[in-house]
Amino acid sequence: MQRVNRFSKDKVANAPVDRRVDPDAAARAVPAGLPAWITADLIASTLRVWQPYYAQPLTPEDAIGILLNVGNLFGVLSGVNKHETVCSISTGQQSGTGT
Repeated sequence: MQRVNRFSKDKVANAPVDRRVDPDAAARAVPAGLPAWITADLIASTLRVWQPYYAQPLTPEDAIGILLNVGNLFGVLSGVNKHETVCSISTGQQSGTGT
């Protein structure tokens, strides 16, 4: 069996893939509690796009994990998920003392 370089898309795309998991069928039921932007179609698309890069068949739970991680990364890079406010220290106030 040919060894696949995990960073080469061409070699990975041509590698044999276990197609026992139908992405559309696997993604039909979207678990409750997920963000509204995660749909059955998006889960199915994620399975189709990412499966060539994995030796083991991906599950809908794997696709949801990928989507949530990419969503979190986008939030951090875009500044949407900022939880920290940057403020200047005024005269008479010391850093870290809260006074």
